[in-house]
Amino acid sequence: MIQRGEVVVHPHQYTATRRVDARFRLLKEVSKPIKHNDEVKFFTGASETVATLRLLGTEELQEGEEGWIQLELRDPIVAVRGDRYILRRPSPSETIGGGVIVDHQPKGRHKRFDETVLKSLESLAQGSPADILFEAALALNAASLKEMTARSRLELNPANEALNELIADGRLVALEEGELSASSNILAITLPYWNSLREKTIQFIDAYHKQYPLRRGIPREELKSKLKLTPRVFNAAIATY
Repeated sequence: MIQRGEVVVHPHQYTATRRVDARFRLLKEVSKPIKHNDEVKFFTGASETVATLRLLGTEELQEGEEGWIQLELRDPIVAVRGDRYILRRPSPSETIGGGVIVDHQPKGRHKRFDETVLKSLESLAQGSPADILFEAALALNAASLKEMTARSRLELNPANEALNELIADGRLVALEEGELSASSNILAITLPYWNSLREKTIQFIDAYHKQYPLRRGIPREELKSKLKLTPRVFNAAIATY
């Protein structure tokens, strides 16, 4: 039986979440400011659940102010980037504001005053399709182009244009050969993560040679374990080096 707030979708089309990043505006008519870790009621579509409000970049928002928030939801919901929502105080009941979801599947719990996080949210909210696809790719580190496109929620045509732009300017690196399209299963990696991975690889190899100078080199399995990579990503990365 379908309950209020549930969403009917094709299999594997959406994934429920207990955490969202959003832009929020506090109404001018509210009884008091909101603070970090306030408990609120979250409404989007027909869904309703209790959430803990995490303020990003500030300790509180005054009446009429806007800011970035991360909501930790008590119950899983289905939402996508661009969905609108409303927040209410549970007691005494009061509508306090709302906004737009900019990331429906955050990678994790954000550091509240991390400038990188705040800039990433700005890009998702205001950026071009290439910026949006790049932020989605950053969240996945190394993944298939199809997975990156799915996370970005871009339509196929703008996603392909964005992909071509990212490949051309070097922000996205293909780890496997084949057709570069938004629907492809080819592995790709963002340039920052690629540079970081290369640096870690060199550090592990250098450290191994210093510790065992008479051995030919670090075993592949040991290196893969230290880098914490899946076999597919590891093999593709080593081949690309």
